[in-house]
Amino acid sequence: MFWRRDHCGDQQIFQPEVRKQDHGADRKVDDAQNRVEDGNFEEHVEYEGEEEFEKLCHSFNTMQDSLAAGVDRAEEYDKQRQR
Repeated sequence: MFWRRDHCGDQQIFQPEVRKQDHGADRKVDDAQNRVEDGNFEEHVEYEGEEEFEKLCHSFNTMQDSLAAGVDRAEEYDKQRQR
């Protein structure tokens, strides 16, 4: 929360100001999380905007790729064991 200086007649007052946040990245990561929970590792989170969320989305994509690779290795291992 930030404080904004405002004028009320001759007096100066300070009012709290809530800055608008970019919730688009939040939604995109939430959607991606749901896809991963359902076993879908294919679709990456695409986001450009605030650097903090860009880093978060990049990290999520890297984690998702690692999970997909682990699932692929486990499936290949199971196939080899069944032979």
